[in-house]
Amino acid sequence: MENDADGIILAFINLLTSELQIEEIFSFDEVRYLLPILIKMIQTGELTFKSDFDFKFKDAVEFIKNDMGEKSVELLKPENADNGDKQEIANIIFALLFILYKNQKAKFDQICEKLDGKNSAGIINLLKHLDNFDRLSPIPFTSILNNSSSNNLFSSQNSNFQIFSSQHEKENLEEISKYKIKSAELETKYKQIESINLKLNEQLGNAQNEFADLENKFERLRQADNEKQGSIELLNIQLREITDEMETLRYTNSELQKELKSLKETHSRALQKSSQDLKLKEEEVGLLYIRFWRI
Repeated sequence: MENDADGIILAFINLLTSELQIEEIFSFDEVRYLLPILIKMIQTGELTFKSDFDFKFKDAVEFIKNDMGEKSVELLKPENADNGDKQEIANIIFALLFILYKNQKAKFDQICEKLDGKNSAGIINLLKHLDNFDRLSPIPFTSILNNSSSNNLFSSQNSNFQIFSSQHEKENLEEISKYKIKSAELETKYKQIESINLKLNEQLGNAQNEFADLENKFERLRQADNEKQGSIELLNIQLREITDEMETLRYTNSELQKELKSLKETHSRALQKSSQDLKLKEEEVGLLYIRFWRI
């Protein structure tokens, strides 16, 4: 990649695509779909995938204006960028990289370290040059980029240095970019599904081990239950024997109660007869006593 402004910026952008594991880009026409990712990194300091097919360059310029001030972005033309003007696309990306450089310096330096020496020094020089401009007046992004080397970074065949792609080419590039983003999304989903599948397999293995343990416990419980059933049968036999003995004892007790009752009745009659006999004897003794005294 040439050591000029567009090459430097694309080199930095492709470090992001490399970390995201999506395809390398070779033209500013493909940068549009990285804008949400770049802005999210500015906001959070983290490089994560984000897809927003409705995101426009005017949305990016609005974000830049909120950070750098309305006056400083007066020369940015998002409508031209949306129409494929590579110079305007480069200007907007350049402004976003400047905000990343200012707001997320640690993250910027971490990425910048992966550039080769020339590109690393080149992007730092570009950003420092931009930092020298007063924010209270329009910043000439195009001039900064075009004057960064002896060669114009954005050649043009007209006085405004604008390069327009045909509508057909633009649509094709947009479709390619959409395909790349979609491919990255699918790859991310595949990795997520693969990770979930590994976790499910691990859980399944754990569940199978637990099931085997439960089967062993059930077998032990079944054996213990069989032993208990044997003990219960033995106890039932003993209980029946004891019950039979108790029935025998009840019968014997009943017979003894009958005999006791009979003895009580006999004893009562004998006692009554003895009482009567005693009374008669007493009466006889009384009569004899009377007779004795009369004599």
